Amino acid sequence: MANYDFVIIGAGSAGCVLADRLSASGKHKVALVEAGGSDRKFWLKTPLGYARSFSDPAVNWMYTAQPDPGLNHREIYWPRGKVLGGSSSINGLVFARGARSDFDEWESLGNKGWGWADVLPDYKRIETFDGDPDENRGNNGPLHVKDARHEAHPLIDNFLEGARELGLDTTTDLNSEQRDTVGVYQTTVKDGKRVSASTAFLDRAINRSNLHVIDEAHVTKIEFIGRRAICVNFMRGGRMRSAFANLEIIVAAGSVGSPLILQRSGIGDEARLKSHGIELYEHLPAVGDNLQDHLGFEYVYRSKVPTLNEKLGSTSGRLKAGLEYLRKKTGPLSISINQGGGFLSDPEMQIYLRPLTCTQGEANTRNFLKPDDFQAFGLGASQTRPRSRGRVDISSPHPFAAPLIVPNSFGVSEDLEELVKAARFLRRLAGTTAMASVIADEYIPGPDVQTDDEIRQDLRARCSTMFHPVSTCIMGTDREATVVNERCEVHNIFSLRVVDASIFPTQISGNINATTMMVAEKASRMILEDNEF
Repeated sequence: MANYDFVIIGAGSAGCVLADRLSASGKHKVALVEAGGSDRKFWLKTPLGYARSFSDPAVNWMYTAQPDPGLNHREIYWPRGKVLGGSSSINGLVFARGARSDFDEWESLGNKGWGWADVLPDYKRIETFDGDPDENRGNNGPLHVKDARHEAHPLIDNFLEGARELGLDTTTDLNSEQRDTVGVYQTTVKDGKRVSASTAFLDRAINRSNLHVIDEAHVTKIEFIGRRAICVNFMRGGRMRSAFANLEIIVAAGSVGSPLILQRSGIGDEARLKSHGIELYEHLPAVGDNLQDHLGFEYVYRSKVPTLNEKLGSTSGRLKAGLEYLRKKTGPLSISINQGGGFLSDPEMQIYLRPLTCTQGEANTRNFLKPDDFQAFGLGASQTRPRSRGRVDISSPHPFAAPLIVPNSFGVSEDLEELVKAARFLRRLAGTTAMASVIADEYIPGPDVQTDDEIRQDLRARCSTMFHPVSTCIMGTDREATVVNERCEVHNIFSLRVVDASIFPTQISGNINATTMMVAEKASRMILEDNEF
């Protein structure tokens, strides 16, 4: 048993930021409780190492969603980080802020202080951007953001020129306020190494005497006295232990983990908790509901020119790439495969060009990241603002039981139609002069898929998560429909907040890692303000 001022549950993208910011002054004693272990592993530091960590149970929860009717009842694999840094230690490295309109909508839903003008300063505080200076970019934050234009594959030039043929603008900064533009994705990489939330925020804080990092500790529940959260119980080394919080407990376990912890602590829908024999502490029916995710797909084209498959599709090629990385921290292992891309408003989608394909692996499973041994590249798309809503629930009161993840993909038919439009767009892009000059043929889905119905069938058969779940502890004012208020405080309970992607009021137009860290940056200042004496 130990006492702290703040106890943070989860050392992921949000938890690492919180641990750094809340311990920085030295005034507060902080505990950071994480189910996973150390991130000091070679493949976690190697940018393309997520091909390994994608299926490594030592650093990955390796969840599986329930059979999804919208996806032909397939059980889709859901990797989530179980390690210091959380999913930022195993993700695809893309740094994307989202659109101005995303956050203005958050504010319009009653979340005061979450409009674009409010969140932009927090984005700037967390980052150091090594690209062209701009008043909207940060230059003194812990998180290094790389302008990857100079190391992108030559196919990116064809991609950009093809987009211009279709009337799209190109930009040198996909995190500017522009939309309907394409460019090269920025990444969380520095000197050829991954920059996770752990390496950016936790590493500089971990030796502070007032910060205690408790790893390999599986949280079982939160305890209360009256209306106040006071204690976090966790299993570590085969023993049950507790961490008491004098000021606050902050749940930052992600869009899967956070609702599970609340539910096992008696916070959630009364009927669901009762069905598992869990005593109700607070009836908040929205806990676990409102799950939103980016659903995506890829069209694969055989290439007339070399792609990264040439370097990574054979044992000898991988060996050569590995030696280059070990010697110089350069080459294909030092970058992300998500290189070109952009954001469009009609249809609402994010697009990708990947100069590496993995069709030889088993699609939508744990082992699909196996490079092909022929020259090919992928054009991918995902819907940015899904209308469908799923849920995350406990499957058992046992704290080690796997969750019930119900994505409800295409639960709203408009989502499917948006992706049909996206598929049509990708083919128009592939048909431009610039792109057609490097394409041998369409390998997947191939020429047999032409009509809208055929495209719909293909999407149901091949679409998968883009690994961006949000909103399962949604922020808002209605205590029946949301879980936390605009200061991330759980409704009706003192000294308990949720701070991570689960509080997003709506999904954002882009990868969620940057926004999760921004949320934690903003919340950390709220927490310190509310605990000044």
